[in-house]
Amino acid sequence: MSADPLKNPTRPVDIAQIGRAALRVRWADGHASEFPLPLLRRNCHCAACKGLEPAPASASPFRVLGPEPATAPAALEQVGNYGLGVHWADGHYSIYAFDALRAECPCPECRAAAPRGATPS
Repeated sequence: MSADPLKNPTRPVDIAQIGRAALRVRWADGHASEFPLPLLRRNCHCAACKGLEPAPASASPFRVLGPEPATAPAALEQVGNYGLGVHWADGHYSIYAFDALRAECPCPECRAAAPRGATPS
């Protein structure tokens, strides 16, 4: 018998911005994660931010992080069944996979349960 997909710990049931400080994700298993917006923005996984491809031209709507990136989301959207798309106020666009977000939960409970030596991204 397979596990109940509705209880999948990497399936969000609610995503909300908390003021200008954080993004809260409530997961199907009842856990809630609060991600500080600067942490999310600094940890963009796009190829340009990770240095895996050249930075886009300045006319592009997809901007690479500067020394002080904007940390205000302009819009949030679900990307398929796997992730959260964030349109940042400075024009940058990031996609965060739900399973990666859950694995990087910064709450004390999740950090205590992380394998030794593991650090949040």
